[in-house]
Amino acid sequence: IKYAYEQADILFDKKFQTQATGPDLVNLVLTDFKDFYFSEYFLVALDVLMAIGRQNDIGETIGRLAMENRKKVERMWTDRLITDGWQEVDASCFIDHSHSLIRGYSARALVSNVEAEVIERIQQWRDIVTKIYGV
Repeated sequence: IKYAYEQADILFDKKFQTQATGPDLVNLVLTDFKDFYFSEYFLVALDVLMAIGRQNDIGETIGRLAMENRKKVERMWTDRLITDGWQEVDASCFIDHSHSLIRGYSARALVSNVEAEVIERIQQWRDIVTKIYGV
């Protein structure tokens, strides 16, 4: 699991280093979330966690590792949005809702093929966000 998150972090770091502002930054955040939740790295971590369960020390450790990893990424993106001129409350709201939306579709993808729908919904969400926040 640690290896999976290290590899996911490498991909995140590449995206995070990309220079982007306004709508391009919104796209970058959404792409990062999609790339993570639809990656083999996430599926490996999920498979291990599901097999072990959370009702023991190993499962609790894995769950904590997963939460710490994603919370760090969320905080970094939130700070990046704030640097781009977003209000903290708006940046946090966008990050929370975006994570939830994409994570939910990744759960749906475990039982059905939703890739085209996911791409369309992410585009719709991006359009909504850019209109609401004027980016």
